[in-house]
Formats: sequence, structure tokens, C-alpha cells
Amino acid sequence: MKFLLASIAIALLAWSGAASAEGVAVSEDTVFYNVTGDTAAEIFADIKRRGPGFANGHYDAAGLTEWRYGFAARLQNVSGGCAALGTDVTLDLKFHIPNWVNLANPTLAVQQWWDDLVKHVWRHERRHAAIARQGADQILAALRGA
Repeated sequence: MKFLLASIAIALLAWSGAASAEGVAVSEDTVFYNVTGDTAAEIFADIKRRGPGFANGHYDAAGLTEWRYGFAARLQNVSGGCAALGTDVTLDLKFHIPNWVNLANPTLAVQQWWDDLVKHVWRHERRHAAIARQGADQILAALRGA
């Protein structure tokens, strides 16, 4: 009986280890688009012209986060059929961020404005990425039946 309980415990530990290795695989890519201008107003106008847009072309934000979910079941052949070994979820993130092509000698004020803007854009887009990661976790939980 002790041998049977030990075997079950080892099997459960092995199974739980495999399950914990499963999860969400995240990949990230960043696309920078160039903008120009000597003043904050000129730069922001160029962001509106060249920045990421929706199908209608109207989009008043400097950055964009795209995400795509994927999932796959891992299966194993067993006599007369197959058995599910687990489920994997993927999350592909793509950030669109402005890149100021500084063609002139900027004033310190414009340079500081730009630095603050880029920090704000990244902070904002990272929040979108966090929402996407929560969604991936929810998909994984649903696929696992949790």
C-alpha cells in the first residue's frame, strides 16, 4: 500500500510540474515611426499625420499596442486514440511608438517635452499590454477548465 501511495504521489508531482511549466508565452515587437518638427506643436502635428491609425485614418494617439492570441493543445497518441497533455497560449504584442528625427538643434524645453511624451506613451502602451496579458491568462484558465 505504501508503494502504491508513493507511486501516486510521484505521478502527481510529475504531472503538477508539467502543468506549471505550461502557461502563456509572450513575444514583443516594437515598430518605431519617424516624426519631425522643431517645436512641440510641429512634432505633435507630425505624430497625427504619421502615427498608427485605424481603418478610417483618424487616430489621435501617439502610440498603439496590437495583440494577438493563439492557443494549441498538446496531444499524445495512446492506444486507440489520443490524450491531452496540456494547453499552451501565446500572446504576440506589437508596440507602435514615435521616433523623433531631430533635424535641428532642439531647445532644451522641446527635448524635455519629447522625453516626457515618450515616457508617457510607453507607460500607457504597457498598460494595454498588461490588459492583454490578463486576457491571455483568462483564455488559459478557460481552456484548462478552471
